[in-house]
Amino acid sequence: MSDGRIVLEYIKEILPGIYRQKIKENKNYHHFGDPSYRSLIVLKGGKQIPDDIELPHGEISMLLPNDTFLIKLLNPFEEEDFTRFGLFQLK
Repeated sequence: MSDGRIVLEYIKEILPGIYRQKIKENKNYHHFGDPSYRSLIVLKGGKQIPDDIELPHGEISMLLPNDTFLIKLLNPFEEEDFTRFGLFQLK
């Protein structure tokens, strides 16, 4: 990042019961692709900022200047005919 921050995107744990339920609903489901289970850890000066940051439902597509991310927005409830993007800025 522009001020020496490090941002790590990670996948949160899914409980086995929830995973089994999601698999029943969609045989191709995997929580790695589910935006509900993605978060960011921010490190500044070698120390972790206390709270993890939840991303909007989407995937990071590109890092832009001024600690801004281009996010490919995903709608987990319906498949759309187009791709939505949004901007997400760390403050």
